[in-house]
Amino acid sequence: TWGNILENMRSVLAAIHDKYENVDIDFGDPKFQFVGQQRLQVVASSVNLRTVVCLDGFDIDHVGDVTAIVEQIPNVSEFDLSSNKLENFQEVIRLIDALPNLKEINLRANKLVIGEEDRLSTTRTTQSALSSIVLSEMGLEWSQILIACEYFSSTLHTLRVCSSGIQTIPLLNTLQVLDRVELLHLDGNLISEWAALEPISHLPRLTTLLLNQTPLKSVDAPSEGQYPALTCLTLNYTLIDNWQTIANLSRFRSLTSLAVVSTPIYSSLNARARVVAQFPTLRSLNQTEISRNEREESEHWFIQNYAKLQGFTDHEKEQLQLLSQKWKLSLEETTTSTSAQLTTASRLIEVELRPIALSICEKPPQKKKIPDNLPVSALRMVCARLFGLATEKQILRHMSPDNPFPEEMSDATADISTYLVKNRSVILIDEK
Repeated sequence: TWGNILENMRSVLAAIHDKYENVDIDFGDPKFQFVGQQRLQVVASSVNLRTVVCLDGFDIDHVGDVTAIVEQIPNVSEFDLSSNKLENFQEVIRLIDALPNLKEINLRANKLVIGEEDRLSTTRTTQSALSSIVLSEMGLEWSQILIACEYFSSTLHTLRVCSSGIQTIPLLNTLQVLDRVELLHLDGNLISEWAALEPISHLPRLTTLLLNQTPLKSVDAPSEGQYPALTCLTLNYTLIDNWQTIANLSRFRSLTSLAVVSTPIYSSLNARARVVAQFPTLRSLNQTEISRNEREESEHWFIQNYAKLQGFTDHEKEQLQLLSQKWKLSLEETTTSTSAQLTTASRLIEVELRPIALSICEKPPQKKKIPDNLPVSALRMVCARLFGLATEKQILRHMSPDNPFPEEMSDATADISTYLVKNRSVILIDEK
């Protein structure tokens, strides 16, 4: 019956009451518990002062009385309406327009229906303050996303459209609508070709682009005028599997922060050093700052080991020439073996050997001076002598002052410089 239908419908205002009217107000010690009209007044005052309102997962299917909502939350600047059942896009627009301080709204996983009839009218006079909108997990097409964003094109700085099935971005009026967007979040979409992003490559203010968990396999070098302001690109959990992509990325003139966690290209040994060495403008890799010391050691490692690298690119050859000149080494010198590749002789470095295996963890750590080109197999013998753990049972992990995340030293035939072991490094001795 209509009565049952109306009873089951839930508005934004009803959800506000359900979530916030039963909240106890803590006035310190002792705690006051208000009842009746006095409690309602205090709670109403508390809700009115809220700048962040979160109503995710409240089964809201319509907005309801906008005037009453504004009376309840006039100061809200962040509004989370995700995981509800909102369908009427114009209702949402009226709500956004009515909240004068609203800057961020999350509409993820609703059921919004956006059609041609929702295109922005030229008679619209309301100026919203909205700068961030989340339209993820609703299966919206790019044309529908542009219709939604057109209402806020003069103020919109952040757009999140994750897990929406997007395969390509058509030109349409992308440049006009997203002209002011600085952060574009496209995680979890079906973008497999870099060329599919061409329309956004000319956005003049785009500084941050997130493409995590997409089937992207490569990145093309930018053409003239593409990605003029891009400083941060995240490609975690993508299918990037070639060093040409890293070479191409190094040609993005403004790019200073890159993330490629859990990609095929970053699973190779010493991948971090190889990326840093050929990317002179990079300041942060995988959310870890690249220190001056790390850059120098990565460049030295690159010069010393370039002949062993697979998938060597033309860009890396150019970079090898530049780095050889920078460190005053000739190409003939870099092809020789042993430590003379980098310096005239090996040098001693001080490392801390720290036992963490259950059978030896009670033994104190020891600091030792060892050659910087000591083979890993020889280091295992040193640890066996000091801590009594057989070499075949050892798992050695390296932790440097610049990168506190331990890296397993799994190749016994390599020397410790392969793992960028340096002065004040820590070697963790664990047991298989």
